Amino acid sequence: MAERTPPLRGKSGRSRGGVKLTSREGVVGVSWEGRRWMRIAEEAAPNERLLDGVEFARAGRCIAMRIEPGRVVGTVVEGQPARRYEVTLSTDLFTHEQWERIIETMVDQAVYAAKILGGELPTNIEDVFRPLGLRLFPTGEGELRPVCRCGGLGSLPTMMHRPHGTAGGAPTGATQPVAAPLTPPPTPHPWCPHACCIAALAAEHIEREPLLLFHLRGITGDDLLERIRQRRSAGRAGSGPVPAYAPSSPPVGRPVPLEDVIDAFWDTPAGTTEVDTAPRKPEVSHALLRRLGPSPFGKGGFPLVGLLATCYDVVSEAARREDVNETDTPTP
Repeated sequence: MAERTPPLRGKSGRSRGGVKLTSREGVVGVSWEGRRWMRIAEEAAPNERLLDGVEFARAGRCIAMRIEPGRVVGTVVEGQPARRYEVTLSTDLFTHEQWERIIETMVDQAVYAAKILGGELPTNIEDVFRPLGLRLFPTGEGELRPVCRCGGLGSLPTMMHRPHGTAGGAPTGATQPVAAPLTPPPTPHPWCPHACCIAALAAEHIEREPLLLFHLRGITGDDLLERIRQRRSAGRAGSGPVPAYAPSSPPVGRPVPLEDVIDAFWDTPAGTTEVDTAPRKPEVSHALLRRLGPSPFGKGGFPLVGLLATCYDVVSEAARREDVNETDTPTP
């Protein structure tokens, strides 16, 4: 959404309105997603051009910007008279087969699916893509390719300077004109200030909507969420992971509010003749641990998953032994 900005004079010219950064922070990127995206430009762009680009973004020099499959596109206005620079930051799309494998991994490790379904991007999301030889965030090393209408030259500086107090190139009191020194032209670089401006604005958009990163790689956020839900539903229906404990008998009685039965919560419902509560060994061991995936604390060598698996086995075995002992004891 375009916001009106006050005029800005200087080497950037004059701006009367445009899409601009809304963050009041000293740096672009408040969330980890925004900082990770801006790192691409920070590592690839010359420092002066990066600073100019962020200045353009804060001043509202961009009059249009959007993220679409495979590219970020925008238009930056600069100079007097104003010149328009069309900018494209392009990256590679993932194939259908690659997305199938990515979604399968997310569904198998429920922590990723749960966070993405909640609109959150896990900080370790690249762990899903790395085994497939992919990255969700492109890098500046040829994976995010800027192209600008300025040809990588950026803002063209004044090509000739006259000494103070001159007129028509001749200093005061001189009888012959003196040539002013020429400023060398800028060196072409793909990460020009206009490309950095679009990158900064894209970082703020990604902060607000992290699923735009998936859209950039070829799948809309809505499509991704729907496909994850479908896979999870199919898994619960029987084609996916088997639940740890399947109910062996239908629920007894009709559910009522807890506050209405709190005094008799542990009493057997009237008319109940038999309830099967015997725990059984699950068909798939450690189903919950399998769905959660590797422990995030594995780098320190602490075997959290193995320790939990052992605890679950000990507790389960003790519960089954206790149930057998109670079953063998005659009911008075």
